Amino acid sequence: MWVPHLIGLLPNGMAHLIVREPEEVIEDYEQVKQILMKRYKLSTEMFWQMFTKHSKNADGSWKDFMYELRTYFQEWIKGLEVENFEQLCDLIISDQMKRRVTTEVKEHFVYEWPIFKSLELLSEK
Repeated sequence: MWVPHLIGLLPNGMAHLIVREPEEVIEDYEQVKQILMKRYKLSTEMFWQMFTKHSKNADGSWKDFMYELRTYFQEWIKGLEVENFEQLCDLIISDQMKRRVTTEVKEHFVYEWPIFKSLELLSEK
């Protein structure tokens, strides 16, 4: 069972969230993940930042690093409701466009910025 290993690595507050759940819940990875995600309410923007800035732990394996990157990426696109290849392409291209704009443009759209995934919407702004 993987839960005792996880609980030993988590801060006390997070561990208590999991331990309070029924056994059938804590044996289900997806349910445990949802409990932790609800608690910390990570936004799509946070997942993008974690994906782009994440680095391999010196003690960790490349397999662990790949899994972490995949998780951050999948949660990012899931949060933005990317459902097909075309939407994924638009998202990646819009991210490249966002990287090229001036600081003034970024500051003007600071609250809307994370939701711009449509190329047409972004290019009109």
